[in-house]
Amino acid sequence: MHPTYRIGRRIPYRHPMKIRPANSSDINWICNLLVEGANSGHFLPSVANQAKTLSTSIINDGYIRMLKLRYGSQTPTVIKATAKVAEIDDSPASFLITLTDNQEIELHLSATRKQFRKRGCMKALVQDELNTYATSGKRIYSRCYPKSTWAISTFKKLGFEISNRGNPIELDYKSSNTNTHTTTTIQSLSHSEQITTSRLKRFMSWLKRN
Repeated sequence: MHPTYRIGRRIPYRHPMKIRPANSSDINWICNLLVEGANSGHFLPSVANQAKTLSTSIINDGYIRMLKLRYGSQTPTVIKATAKVAEIDDSPASFLITLTDNQEIELHLSATRKQFRKRGCMKALVQDELNTYATSGKRIYSRCYPKSTWAISTFKKLGFEISNRGNPIELDYKSSNTNTHTTTTIQSLSHSEQITTSRLKRFMSWLKRN
C-alpha cells in the first residue's frame, strides 16, 4: 500500500494525497514539466533538450547516464534513479526524481502541475523519501537555483540546511533537526490524550500546593 497524506485545511479536501512510483503513463506530463522548469530557470537549460530521454530512462530503466567529476576529470557514470508521483483525487499532480550514488542520495528534480501547486505535493514527496533514507547513514541533499524559492523553503521546513551558497544552492538534510516532527506529533494528539495531559497538569499543580 502506498502512503497517503491529508491536504492542508486551506485547500478543499476530498481524498487523501497518494504517493506512488512513476510509470510509463507519466512520461509525457513529467517531460512537459521538465521543459517548463528549464525554460523558467529552475533547472539547467540542457534539461529541456534531454527531458524525454531523461524521464524515459528513469521510469523504464531505473537509471540515468551523466558526467560526474571523479579524480579530477569528468567521467560518464551510470547512476540509479527513481521517480515518484504525488496524486490528488487520483490525478497525477507532482513528481520527484531521486538519484542514489554510493553514499549520497540526491533529491534531484521536482515539479508540480500548475493546478495542484501550493497543496503540499512536493513536501509530501520529500517526506516520503526521508522516511526511506533518513536512517541510511548516507548524505541526503538537494540543489536548487536561487529562483526556486518555494522549493528552498520546503526543504528548510523539512530539516534541510544550506551547506553551499553557490549557484545552484546546496541543502543538506540534518537528521538532528526534529522541529517538524515534534510539531506534527503535538498536533496529532487524540482527544483522550489531551484530556489525560490536562488532568496530569492539574495533579502536579495540586502536589505543589500540598
